[in-house]
Parts: sequence; structure tokens; C-alpha cells
Amino acid sequence: SGFTKYWASLEVDGADSKLAMVALALQDSLTNLDPELAASDEIFVVVQRLISYLAGTDPERALVWAKQWLMNDTLEQAKVSIARNMAKTDVQRALSLTDEMTSPHRRGQALAAVGGIWAAKDLEAATRWASGLKNPAERGLTMNAVLLAAAQQDPSMAANQLKTEAKSMNDEYVRDRNKDLAEKGVSEVDMANDPETYKEMLANGNVSTPYSPDVELLGDSGKVLGSKLGESDGNGAADWATSLETDYLKLKSLSGALEGWAKTDPYAALEYVKNNYPNNSDLLRSLYSSWAANDPSGAADGTMMIDDATLRSIALESVIKSWSTNGNPQEVVNYLNDIPPAEATDAVKLAAANAISQSSPQQAWEIAQTISGESAQLRALKAAFATMVIQDPVNAGAMLNSAALSETASVRLRDMLDAVVGNN
Repeated sequence: SGFTKYWASLEVDGADSKLAMVALALQDSLTNLDPELAASDEIFVVVQRLISYLAGTDPERALVWAKQWLMNDTLEQAKVSIARNMAKTDVQRALSLTDEMTSPHRRGQALAAVGGIWAAKDLEAATRWASGLKNPAERGLTMNAVLLAAAQQDPSMAANQLKTEAKSMNDEYVRDRNKDLAEKGVSEVDMANDPETYKEMLANGNVSTPYSPDVELLGDSGKVLGSKLGESDGNGAADWATSLETDYLKLKSLSGALEGWAKTDPYAALEYVKNNYPNNSDLLRSLYSSWAANDPSGAADGTMMIDDATLRSIALESVIKSWSTNGNPQEVVNYLNDIPPAEATDAVKLAAANAISQSSPQQAWEIAQTISGESAQLRALKAAFATMVIQDPVNAGAMLNSAALSETASVRLRDMLDAVVGNN
């Protein structure tokens, strides 16, 4: 127990020379343990730390230790980290390690890790390799990592590559699906004419979804690329996003495009959403969060351009969260005090209380007490009180005693206070 704490402190301090000495001595010591002690949970934790360290400094040695001490998913998980670090100096050696892996999930993670490292060094070769992977899930995971690296080098090229890959993957999937349906004597027309039977077959796994689920694995790179394209050409980025295969990838990439667009022309981005996706709350969240990161007060005022009260509240929640994270909590409080009561909904107040609960728990507590809904109020109170009891449990207890709260809220917060005081 003491050793693992010491090791962690060396890592935090960045004491590389001491870590190297300790790791060397540890390897010698572990070979001299009696079997019973070697099988203990404490030693297992120490070995995992050693393997994690060696993965970054000596991957081949880490692999030897991993194969000797680890089993099943723990071993496969270690191989992911080892393959990632091997790829920094020898991509082909890293790929040979992935060939040994038996867990589809971990193998996919390892291939993606290698792909990302490889793409940073040789984008063309990594892209060609990733696009040739036969397993659709592995291809999606790996291409996503490659395209994330490509986004930092050549966003336009990466955007074209993503569009090509998504179409290719979806076309292959649809072709196989149609073949499967034909073998079962089912057609798209049959399913369209009998939607209830189709839903039942879909739920039972007798038919697959009409679009490739593996294309969704490209979502992270789609969002990043959308954001980069959106900063320089909002309309162009939106057009690119909406031209992609599958609704999920389209909306994920469009979300990124709006985030980038909002950094340079938030009013145009908002107009685009209002004209094309007027009821999509997720896109509004993305737009207003990005807008607020650069101009919180302008973004807050901009929520008034949304006609629907519910969507306006959702947008303001996003602004408050971003504002509190990137700005001054007092500015958030002042804004809440200035807007009409109808705009300061429970959801907005909850977002504000949560956002400033760590930096300004007293103000978060005061905001929470103005929330009318019992459930939302309790969540806000707990966020503020959690910080208060750690900073000053005595004062927190006094505030709890003087507050006019529901019995449920009082009991929950009292339990929180007693747990902290009892532990101290």
C-alpha cells in the first residue's frame, strides 16, 4: 500500500530517474516472491503499475511481464497500451501484437491506437491501411483515429476521406443486408407495408437496421472536422456534414460544424439552425456552448432570438454552463438577477447552481433555494452543499439548520453532513 502511494508520488512529480531505478529494482524483487504473496491483490496492483510504466519506456519488456502476470481482459487491456507505445518506434511490430489479441473490443482499441500514432507520422500510409481493414467495426474505430490525426494536418483532405469511407462502409453494409433479406424472402416493400412486423423482426434480431451502425464509429472525427471546417466556412461545413451517410454521422458532424461556425458568425449559424433544424435541441446546445465560450453575454442575449420557450431555456442552460466554466461566476449570478423571471426557469437555475457550485458554493446555495421544483432544487442544493461541507462543515450545518427546506431535502443534506463530520 505504501509502495503504490510512493510510486504515484514519483509519477506526479515527474521523477523519471527515480522511477527508472525503482522499476528496475521492482522487477528483480517480484521474481523472488513466494507464490502465495505473488498472487495477492496488493502485488497485482503493483505489477499493473510496473507494466503501465514499462509500456511507455520499454514496450517489449512490458509485454513479457504482461504475459507472465496477467490474464484474460486485463492482459488484453495491457496489450492496447503496449501496442500504442510500440507504434511510436515500430508500427509493424505493434500490428503484429494486435494479431495476437483475441478480444474483438480490445483489438479494435489497439488498432485505433496504432492508427492514430501512425497517421501522425505517415498519414497516407496509415489511411491506406485503415481503409483496407476487413472487419467493419475495426475499420470504423481505426479510421476515426486516423482521421482525428488527419484533422490536425489537412482538414479538407480528411473531410473528403471521411465522406468516402462512410459511403463505402454503408454501401457494403446495405449490400450484405439486402442479400440477407433476399435469402429470408423479405423485401423493403414488405417491411414498409407492414411496419409492426418489421419492428418486431428488428427487435428480435431477425433483420438488421437499414444503415450501418459501424459508420457511427466515425462520429468523433466527423465532429472535429466539422468544427475545423466551420470556423472558415460555416455554410460549406454544414453542406459537407449533411451530405454524409447515416443520420447519426450527419448530425454529429453538423454539431461540430455549428460549433466552429459559432466562433466566427454565431448569428448566421443560428439562422441556419432555425431554418433547417428548428426543433433540434442538441444542435442548439452545441451552437450556444461554443458561442458562449467566446462571447457569453452576447450568447445569453442571443437566446432571446429563439421563439420557443422550451428551446430558449435549453439554449440558455448551455450558455450558463459554458459561461460559468470559462468566465466569472459572479457575472452569471448578475445575469440571472437581471433577466425576466419567466426566463429564469428551474432548468436554467439548476444549470447555474451546478456550474458555480465548486467555485462559489454560497451563491449556488442561494440560487438553489429559489428553484420551485423539488427534484431540481434538491439536485442544486446537493451540488452546492457538497462543496460547503468539505470547506466548512460547521458553517454548512448552521446554514442547513436555518434554511426553509422540504423534509426530504433536509434529511438528504443532513446525511451528507453527518458522513463528512463522522469521517473527520
